[in-house]
Amino acid sequence: MEKYSVDHLRRLGLSRRVSQSREISIKPQNFLQAFDFNLLIGKKDREGNKHIPGFYSLGKSCIKDEMETVAELGIKGVSLRIIDNAVGKFSDWKRHRSKWIEEIEDVNEFGKKCGLQVIVDPFSIGLQDSGQWGILNTMEESETLDLIENISEVMRITGVDGVITLGRVPKEVFVTKRSIGESVKLYSFSNNNETSTAYAGNISKTNTMQKIIPSNIKDMIAWSMMDIHHGSDFIVTKPLENYHVSEATRKALSSVDEIKEFLSDYLLLNENYLSKFELEAIKDVKNNPNLFLKKYNSISFGAYMVSGSTQMLAIYAKHEGVNIARCRLEEMWLNAILANGDGSFIIDRGCKDFFSGSILH
Repeated sequence: MEKYSVDHLRRLGLSRRVSQSREISIKPQNFLQAFDFNLLIGKKDREGNKHIPGFYSLGKSCIKDEMETVAELGIKGVSLRIIDNAVGKFSDWKRHRSKWIEEIEDVNEFGKKCGLQVIVDPFSIGLQDSGQWGILNTMEESETLDLIENISEVMRITGVDGVITLGRVPKEVFVTKRSIGESVKLYSFSNNNETSTAYAGNISKTNTMQKIIPSNIKDMIAWSMMDIHHGSDFIVTKPLENYHVSEATRKALSSVDEIKEFLSDYLLLNENYLSKFELEAIKDVKNNPNLFLKKYNSISFGAYMVSGSTQMLAIYAKHEGVNIARCRLEEMWLNAILANGDGSFIIDRGCKDFFSGSILH
């Protein structure tokens, strides 16, 4: 049967499509390609990921090759998740530090020559077998904070453009910002929650007891607010599909009246459960909303595609075809860009493949 045009259907009163073009578009310069930079394998080696089809953990030479491709596609930059053995105590980190500086500095310089922004995700160094993050065999937070501060110092030394904080430890942004100053941009997973898709193929890591409970949007907004107060430059929604979180956060923090209303309600519900550190940050914002609003107006929002979502798209491509999976990915990206507003960006393992005309699968 013939498929009729929009104009024809509009004339008949049978189409709700008013606008004939998209309000927003997908552009490579809005993306950061996520890579796993593996310090445990040879520089020319790559290891496949059995849970994410088509995705590899890469040695240094392979990372550089991929960077050249990313630059040729016009993608803005790369997010490098460093793969290394986790440390059980802070003193163990000293054996890793010099190698991190050497390897990250080298790759960062190469990325700059390619015209790419380079940000670093230092996740693996503190990821324990339980799925929890930090130095957990002591009864104090000090070793974990020392680790965060020292990692941040490495980021400053290597000259990377940005560092990611993970949305797990209350003081992580405060400590990171104190270490990096203004020389490195801070990307915070402020609203990070216990999504079941965060770790493809690893069910044991899906409930860390450190991240926000899914759907607890008030906590997500509050942590975004505290992280901005403590120095975040970019609030990164994780998982990307939490479009409502991005929109609700932007609304709640958009004016003095909105800030006061949100904090009054939040304190009424949670004041007795907040730590001294958390309470001080919230009261600082409540008492100085204009100063906070100035900080808020200088930051941008973005979104991060978690591995489980990438895995599901690969399965979709296998069973339904690459084209339909690409359509679904594009819809997810469009929604994320719309929800996160002007200047927004997306970090995704699959953007290189998408802009090459395929999908990671």
